[in-house]
Formats: sequence, C-alpha cells, structure tokens
Amino acid sequence: MQACGINIGYGYLKIKTKSAYLQVASVVEKTRNSSMGSVGAMRETLKVVVDNATYEVGADAHHLSSTQNTSKSVSDAWYDTVQYRALMQLVIDRLQAESETEGDDKWVVTIGIAVNQYMRPAIRKQLANLWRGEHLSSEGEKIEIKKVTVVPEPYGAYTYYKDKYAEKTAGRRIMVIDIGYRTTDWVEVVDSKVIERQANAINLGMFDVYSEICRNIISDHDANLDIVAVEQAILSEKETRVRGTNIDMKKYYDNALKTVGRMIESRIRTEIGAADQTDLVLVAGGGAKDLIKFVQKSFQKHNVEICENPQEANAHGYFLSAYSMVSMLS
Repeated sequence: MQACGINIGYGYLKIKTKSAYLQVASVVEKTRNSSMGSVGAMRETLKVVVDNATYEVGADAHHLSSTQNTSKSVSDAWYDTVQYRALMQLVIDRLQAESETEGDDKWVVTIGIAVNQYMRPAIRKQLANLWRGEHLSSEGEKIEIKKVTVVPEPYGAYTYYKDKYAEKTAGRRIMVIDIGYRTTDWVEVVDSKVIERQANAINLGMFDVYSEICRNIISDHDANLDIVAVEQAILSEKETRVRGTNIDMKKYYDNALKTVGRMIESRIRTEIGAADQTDLVLVAGGGAKDLIKFVQKSFQKHNVEICENPQEANAHGYFLSAYSMVSMLS
C-alpha cells in the first residue's frame, strides 16, 4: 500500500505522496477549446473527466469562465459540487499514475477539512465514504483507497512540525492557526491529540484580501477584475493594466492586508482570548507569511512561530499520518 496526504481547499489543491508534491489552484472550468482559438494553447491547466465532460483545473482555467468571478466557487455543500469532484478526480488520476510507477494500486489517505466542517461528524463520515473504495481514473484505470482518515486542516501543520521538532512538542499544548483561503482555522493539540473544545474558525482569509483589492480597484478605476486574475498578479508580481494605465498592485495588496489583518486580529482576541494554557502558537497556511504579524499582535506574551513551508505544511503532515498508518496495516 501507498500513502497520500490530501488537502482540497477553496484556494488550492495540495497532494503529497512519497514521490512528489503537487499544488494547483482550485479553479475549475468546463473546457471550451473550440472557442478559445490560440489562447487554448497558452493555458497551463490539468484536464480531468467528470460525468463524460472534460474540465480544466488550475489558475489559467479562469480564462474559460463565461462570467466574472465564477472561479473558485464556494458552497456549503462543497463535497457535492462539480468543482470538488473535478479536484477529487485530479487526485485519483495522480494516484493512478503513481500506481503504475510503484506497481501498487492500493492507497491509505489522510484528508484535511476546515475545522467548522470537521466538528460535524456527519460531514466527516460523508467525506470518508466518498473517498473509500474503488475509483476510476479519467482514462478508466482502477485504484483502491483502503483507508481514509479525516482530520481538521491545521492538524497537518502540527504533524509536520512535530516530525521535525519532537522535543519541542512533547507534553506541550500547541495552538495551530491556519490562515487559509476562505477561513482562519485553529486547533489546540497535545501529544497529537486534538482538544476539540479548543477548535474553531474565523470566516476570514486570503479570499477576503483579494476581494478587498477588487473592491478598491472598482472604486478607484471603475474596473471589475476577476479575483483569480488579481490573485495571480499578486503572487507572480506581474504588471496589471486597466485601460492602458498601470496599477500598483503591491500598494493595493498591502492596504488590503492591513484591513483584513486587523479584522483577524480583533476576532482572535475576541474568540480565542488570552490562551493562558497554550505553550506555543504555530502559524501555517497560505496567508501565514503576510498575516503572521497580526497573530503576533494577538499573542504578544506567547512564543509565535511560523511553520516551515506554511502553505505546504498541512499536506506534508497528512502524508506523514497516512504513511504511519501504512506501516501499521502492512
């Protein structure tokens, strides 16, 4: 059996196996090659087949959207959407490709989900049932997922950190704050045991940062930009032009970080509080590097650390959990 850590988020899909790490933006659109002309050749996307229809996954898939800001759609029934099914199919295709290499089509997986969803046992059960069993790749090849473990998203970063710094976690109460795309989640863990009464989420994340940028550009330039295009311009530091005029995206980004960061700081102070029993605050997630200072302001008397590879940490931690389970089942 092989092991895989899976983090399918609204912002990014992250997969970690023994041989590789894959990260791709959770932008899913039905392919329209015939109507895209030469643009189709320029898109950097991955294709999957769901219900006999072909979808493209990746940041460039937003070029296929027929309306503004439809990419990275958000739904309470996330696991029942075609977006999630396409991202799930991409994982299945990846596992099948690695099964050919390793000669083993049986897998153990650990999947992270948002804390507010993890706290609902029915969702955990639904997700485990969705993934467990036999699956077909887009090309009709079969794999089998033998065991599924569902954990709260920040738990992956804890596992990753513990693997590197076991002496710093033994017997200590660690709070992990995961600043993600849609939410800022937190859990407290002691010796790999989650304290569920000390786990929750704030509905603020990098989506709100990029949304704030979009609102300010509308106000200043009367231009409605796609949120995915704005995000990619920030991440790649690309020049952005509106009606022939350059836009200082860094200035917009810095201002948006301040606005959203202060909101996160206020919510942490209100909803988490002083955290007197916490030994260490560990910050992870895609927004960790740019928003950690607002977490530090919330916990000025604590040791606050940023996890190594904060955006990848959860997936790496899930893989470690799955890999340890493979050893137990073998």
